[in-house]
Amino acid sequence: MEVDTTAGAENESPPSPFHAHPHANEDSSNAHPPAGSHPDNNIASVLGMTISTTPRPPNPRKMNKRVKENWDKIFNRLRIITLPRRITAGGFKNAGAPCTRCASLKLSLGKFLIHEFPKHRRIERGKEIAPDQATRDGLGPEGLEFGPKEFDIGLLGEIDARKEKCALCRLIMKSIERQVQQFMLETPGNTEERFLELYGSAVSCYVSWQIDGRILVRNKLGNIIGSRACTRRLRMRWKHLETQEKKLEEKAGPWHDSFAVLMEQKDTRQNLFLARSLENFNPGAALVQRWLRLCDDSHGDLCKPTTPNTLVSKPFFGVIDVKKMCLTKLPKDARYVALSYMWGKASFTFQTKKSNIKDLMKPWALNERQHELPRTIRDSIKLVIEIGERYLWVDALCIIQDSPGSWALNSRRMNIVYGNAYFTICAADGNDAYAGLRALDKPLRVQSIAFYSKDIRLKLLQPAEHYIQNSTWNTRGWTFQERLLSPRTLIFAEGRMFFQCRCTARSMDVITEDESAGWSVEFRDSPSLMLQKLPHQPLLVYKEALQLYMKRELTYPKDILAAFTGIGNLVCNALGGSLVYGLPSSHFDWALLWEPQDAAARRPQGNDEKFPSWSWCGWRNKNMDFQYKDRMLAGVEDNLQDWLLNHTWITWYIRDGNGNLRLVWNGEPGEAGSAHAESPWKGYRRPIKPCTESNYDQYGRFIKPSERNLPRSKDFNLILDECPFDVEIVQNSDAHAPNSTEKDMPFLQFFSWSAYFRIREDKRFNYTDMHKFRRYNIEDYKDDWCGTIMLDYVWIVKKDWDLENPLEFVAISDAKLFHEEEYNDWANYIPMERNQSTWDLYYVWLIEYRSDIAYRVGLGKVYKEAFDNSCKPGGKKWKEFILG
Repeated sequence: MEVDTTAGAENESPPSPFHAHPHANEDSSNAHPPAGSHPDNNIASVLGMTISTTPRPPNPRKMNKRVKENWDKIFNRLRIITLPRRITAGGFKNAGAPCTRCASLKLSLGKFLIHEFPKHRRIERGKEIAPDQATRDGLGPEGLEFGPKEFDIGLLGEIDARKEKCALCRLIMKSIERQVQQFMLETPGNTEERFLELYGSAVSCYVSWQIDGRILVRNKLGNIIGSRACTRRLRMRWKHLETQEKKLEEKAGPWHDSFAVLMEQKDTRQNLFLARSLENFNPGAALVQRWLRLCDDSHGDLCKPTTPNTLVSKPFFGVIDVKKMCLTKLPKDARYVALSYMWGKASFTFQTKKSNIKDLMKPWALNERQHELPRTIRDSIKLVIEIGERYLWVDALCIIQDSPGSWALNSRRMNIVYGNAYFTICAADGNDAYAGLRALDKPLRVQSIAFYSKDIRLKLLQPAEHYIQNSTWNTRGWTFQERLLSPRTLIFAEGRMFFQCRCTARSMDVITEDESAGWSVEFRDSPSLMLQKLPHQPLLVYKEALQLYMKRELTYPKDILAAFTGIGNLVCNALGGSLVYGLPSSHFDWALLWEPQDAAARRPQGNDEKFPSWSWCGWRNKNMDFQYKDRMLAGVEDNLQDWLLNHTWITWYIRDGNGNLRLVWNGEPGEAGSAHAESPWKGYRRPIKPCTESNYDQYGRFIKPSERNLPRSKDFNLILDECPFDVEIVQNSDAHAPNSTEKDMPFLQFFSWSAYFRIREDKRFNYTDMHKFRRYNIEDYKDDWCGTIMLDYVWIVKKDWDLENPLEFVAISDAKLFHEEEYNDWANYIPMERNQSTWDLYYVWLIEYRSDIAYRVGLGKVYKEAFDNSCKPGGKKWKEFILG
């Protein structure tokens, strides 16, 4: 139902009509609707009730125009004043009392609104029921208990049977409309009746309280020092029966949580974080201005760009001047708005190119071509004008699309472009650039509201991320970093508008227009929250960001690195070092320990873009699920810096764009070297005290006396076909310089231990033809089990390997232990018990060769001692490698 409530309006007095105008006999037959069609009755019909109309004035034909207009104002005002009270009373009467199950929740205003009490005091609870009864099934003497306790409202079929008489049950059924629609579209012939037949007795709904809105707490200087809770929501969670869960999830996908939010109240001072009626609400430029102003005034520097003038000095960076409608350089101290959107399959033809860039820099040039722009860009220009801003950045117009240099310079600075924007418009409506910003053009009016009692009206809502995650925009690779890098985002999705900054989240559905508004459930699952951990745990941010990014889609697979570079640069600013083919150089040995979840194949290599086998960017599979697995990293992350300094030894070099060798890690400590960072997560560290080069390597690691005479960083002999005449080591290179478009070659060069082993499929797992990613045992020359590795079965079949022939493995760092899933037995390969063994293993790569260049095939673990039992004469060997 659609209802509009105006808080506090009942106490206002209607204005008096003005005096009559001299022109008395003008025709005003259309001044009022015909009898029986009063505006109130249209709304009342939704509720199935009759609302009496206010007595009419004298015959409008006998009024002059001015008097008629004044009477119209009075009637409109009376309708606004009295309608909420009449609808509330009539709506509850029509809706009826809640069913027995829902009535047992005993919902009240005092449970939705959290009031401040003197410290360590609370309201006394009822004592007429024994304490043990207060914890049974989530219900207590006062209804649904606070905290994590859940109450089973009933099976889906039971709730559906009660929905005709119970408004709350009806609201609960509304929460799964998307699942019903998805089910009906999935297979021809699917109906609502079939949905109920399949799920009616297999799914239950559980309700519980969740603390929602929080008010920011400030000190005497106005700085934010914390927050306190002020509202609760009623959470509705659907739970599948355990025997049906996997089957049903596959059929209808995940059933997301929904929330019943208390509607705004007339008789209370606290409306913050309550649901807003959208009936007469306009989510336009004025609301956007208010959201931005509240953030500017109340959040200090937390949500502002950290380096606002960085792009002023960049000759490759331009913006749209929406006042003069042309492309221009960003003036000093000027702010700009950025746009994140989808081009879509129907690519638009009007773009900035070499042939028109000079013309588009002339005033009013874009006015002449505005009709050629997609609607999303036109709507964004209009919004920027309406909120009083002047500059807008849009990739299609601000990057010269047929210039590889312009594209490279801009795409590698996305952390600066979006990170320094005043805010970013995220256009998540539709599937392409022609969808527009729908909330501004056709605001959403449909809303689900239930009358639980005369005082309790509840609105069905889902958190912002529910709407955003269902958008096509949220599946695209480029938009991931565009949103994450922006300090503030204005998101348009499914006809709704949301605002998110570093401190709070706002929605057109919820009242948050107050400087004290802080965190709420609307912020739940927002990727923006991830960056709060950046100063203290930058590597954790990298892991989480990579895992989310790998689920995104790219129109052009060659963009796999470019669309992640902005996030990578942001992390590397904290970690130190640089991003090397998607891997942070400050923790490079750790960064090499990624694995796919399923079998993966090498990414096709283009003429312009080549991706290495040693980075996740060089591989692809159906789910793009490359990550750092806990079982593989067992024990390493307990103290990562200790592991980097004491359990790694390879001095990593990479070939730069000229074919020269340079160190992967350049020794820069980064912001994470500060006191704010958690020391176990810090990276390489060069010694503070002077030391001889023979004792420490260039990554700050102590070299064991027994290995100091081994070639390490000055005795390279292997050459590349394109660079056959010399192997030169340089300190810096063009590829490593700021703002450079020069690319490193995808080749690592290093020394490490090599040995040969045989592999056999692990028979503990009953693999079928469906399983392509399989675990293999690693065996030494005596056929003793000495390690384990996950490999693509298809790779083995295609290579037609004779598994009796040994394969080459390279030791890359120390591993602490075998995870139970990797090895659940103990055969005393080394002379100690399992619980005594630590750091007795190597992380190893299985490699293959093409034209004398080695390539990674898989990552595993092998006993160090096994390297002395190599399957080829000579055993363990210190060897030079070029890895592509």
